[in-house]
Amino acid sequence: MWKFGTKKLRDRNRALQKFVDEELKLSHKRYKVNYIGSANGYYDGFICGSDQIWNPELTSLDSIYWLTFVKTGKLKIAYAPSIGIDQATKEQRKMIRENLNTFNAVSCREESGRNLISSIMGTEDCETVLDPTLLAERSVWDHICPPRRFTEKYIFVYLLRGTKQQRKLIELYACFINLKIVTMPFLDNEHINKYDSKFGDIKYWDASPSDFISVIRYAEAVFTDSFHCMIFSCLYHRKFYLFPKIGAHQMNRLTDLQDMLHIPARMLEENATVRDLLSMEAIDWNLVDDIIREKKE
Repeated sequence: MWKFGTKKLRDRNRALQKFVDEELKLSHKRYKVNYIGSANGYYDGFICGSDQIWNPELTSLDSIYWLTFVKTGKLKIAYAPSIGIDQATKEQRKMIRENLNTFNAVSCREESGRNLISSIMGTEDCETVLDPTLLAERSVWDHICPPRRFTEKYIFVYLLRGTKQQRKLIELYACFINLKIVTMPFLDNEHINKYDSKFGDIKYWDASPSDFISVIRYAEAVFTDSFHCMIFSCLYHRKFYLFPKIGAHQMNRLTDLQDMLHIPARMLEENATVRDLLSMEAIDWNLVDDIIREKKE
């Protein structure tokens, strides 16, 4: 109902699906849960990855995301998943430990996640690695990035949640530096902020993932509470500002990346002012690029 309830949201969903159909390289062979075990007859190794596949609040601890269907003796690797929680119950820890004891290599995309997994496993075998979007050369993103959409200079706002107070601060900032606000309204259907309906000069409803990259690339500044919006701001050397997310782990993934790339504090406090924004220390993009290059190696 949320995705298809209005024409603008239907347009957004179509743009997302079009990107999936045209850009993702998928095999013709696909497995469903009830017979994915047959894959053991064809493959020597299995890799699981992607964002919050190990979050117990989103997926079961005995799901295929933990490669529970893979037979003994097969190679099992986890690359850059996120566990999505800061603490685990005794029962959760037991199940996670049993799952990971059979892996040949385990990694995580956040330092806080690595710490939790290491404490559960009782070893330091879990490594912190780059988010997969940072492994690709920037030319990959340039290739799928469409030309600049908006001729006027603008700031881009990508708030998954956010508050009315945060949006009003952005309006004051935009007015002070005389720039338009481009926004994508109503990104998280579970946390709708009514002020979002009137917020922004340009509402980019039907943006695809390619458009998402483009609108970041050509922005004068970016405001976000999104991990991947922050990543693409870094890839394209865009000045960005962060708003806190609900939940310690969701906050940690932003601050962990900030610390990893040696970026001065960009998180805005609740009572932040335009003066605070203007006085923030500039980001050394040469240093950021060097760190990403080293960690890619």
